[in-house]
Amino acid sequence: LLVMNKGVMTSLASINSMLAPKDKILSQLIQSSRLKKFKHGKVKEEILKLDHISKIYSHGFFAKKKSINPAVDDVSINLKRKGVIGIVGRSGCGKTSLSKIALGLLKPSHGKVTFNHHSISADFLPLPLRGKISAVFQDPYSSFNPRKPILDLIAEPLDMMPEKLSKTERLNLVHSSLKDVGIASHYTERFIHQCSGGERQRLAFARAMITKPEVIILDEATSALDAPHRQQLLSVMHDASKRNDIALILISHDLSLVRAFCAYAIVMSGGKIVEEGATEDIFSSPQHSETKLLIAAMPDLNEALSKLKGGSDATR
Repeated sequence: LLVMNKGVMTSLASINSMLAPKDKILSQLIQSSRLKKFKHGKVKEEILKLDHISKIYSHGFFAKKKSINPAVDDVSINLKRKGVIGIVGRSGCGKTSLSKIALGLLKPSHGKVTFNHHSISADFLPLPLRGKISAVFQDPYSSFNPRKPILDLIAEPLDMMPEKLSKTERLNLVHSSLKDVGIASHYTERFIHQCSGGERQRLAFARAMITKPEVIILDEATSALDAPHRQQLLSVMHDASKRNDIALILISHDLSLVRAFCAYAIVMSGGKIVEEGATEDIFSSPQHSETKLLIAAMPDLNEALSKLKGGSDATR
């Protein structure tokens, strides 16, 4: 096991060193990998509603043919203020298509999306509402303009806001957002290609929160982050949700993440919701075979370390 920090190797030892780590960095990584469970308060009124949403993609010559199986098939979700919902499922189950429909980026084949009592779609998203719903995607690099400095990238959503801000006000908001995600203020002069994958993901978080949205959709948003920064950003999102009544949808294939962070869980398979309910109920007593399969495949650090301690084949 080789451990690195800031370009320097801090230790090189047998994998068994994880049982009693002497390396400070390794200890921090192990501790951060044990996700703490977040406490949730009472939710408020409905903020986002997806009502019987279906999506069928066209393909073939001039996109006239439609797929036999819908990517999203009659899915309904009610999200309330301060609510934290996790959507899990294997690749291709319809999670990302559903998130794009909720954001007004993709038009559903059937169904209706209501945000803050307004009907929205890819054809209609009023300007005052655009700063009220944000997203962080799995690949942050593709959502940033490589020609602009980070200051402009983080401040970009402010251009959608009805009120006009001075340069000083914009700069203060950018610095505040960067501080929340653990990025130094001097990064505003850099370009996105000068940042690591984890830094780009944190910058995407900073941009998503700068307009003080009411809903944030996180689509595999922590997949590029190391354990300490993942824990830090989850704490930032959780605190922001409680403090500002922000509702969150976390889309992930990582059930351990959903279990720690979300109060309510939805399991999707083949474009449908196959199981949903309070997160702990889903994990303690899964009913659907897909849920049981996902839970059985969930990595468990404590179990892995126990096998090392027991001298199983995992140590050889």
